[in-house]
Amino acid sequence: MSYLETTNSSVQATLIAFLNQLTPPGWEIIEGQDSRVPEPAGNYIVVTSLFRERLSTNVTVYADVAFIGSIAGNVLSVVSVRFGEIDVLSQPALWGIGIVPCNVVAQLPDGSYQVAGPPQTISNLGMAAGKLKILQPTKVTYQVDVHSATVGDSSDLAQTIATVWRDDVAVSFFDQSGIRATPLYCEDPKQTPFINSEQQYETRWTIDVHLQVNAIVDWPMQFMDSAHVTFVPADALPV
Repeated sequence: MSYLETTNSSVQATLIAFLNQLTPPGWEIIEGQDSRVPEPAGNYIVVTSLFRERLSTNVTVYADVAFIGSIAGNVLSVVSVRFGEIDVLSQPALWGIGIVPCNVVAQLPDGSYQVAGPPQTISNLGMAAGKLKILQPTKVTYQVDVHSATVGDSSDLAQTIATVWRDDVAVSFFDQSGIRATPLYCEDPKQTPFINSEQQYETRWTIDVHLQVNAIVDWPMQFMDSAHVTFVPADALPV
């Protein structure tokens, strides 16, 4: 099973956390395109995902892991590690001679691992849980709508966001979050009046912010453990 390491929800959550640093008290920040949810009262910001644009061709990294382990029921105990590290976040497939197909899904407090699959008993066997890490550098665009009761409040906040987004402050915030995303630039703020359910105009300023997201897909991969090389006499080759 493949696994996407950097999801839209994780990037958007970090963006919202950043915007929270810029908004005055009393502002609410919500996710866009949420059906059957009433418009918040007072001043608020709506964040909506717009575009995902490829920036380059894929970069592929091989991440193999090999170890000696035992399975009792649905618990994997690692006896010794030859190389690599089991990344339970991506729930890697577990391979080995005689192992019923299963995945490593969590690390337990005692250092063993939880295995998802049929219960089985395996003793001191060479095992592997390797994968490919396929990276696609992507430019991701979010629309940030700033709503307020007065033109001045939303205009001032839109100016603040547009200024700080192009500064090292924004880059440092995302870097410290640990997520694989970096602010690139943003469009100039523009006023796009919003018509509410009562057919009344409300003040709204819109900013499109752009980030580079290094999206990684983990793909299960078996690697060669050993190779047995033999020679074939030239006169035995087909003509």
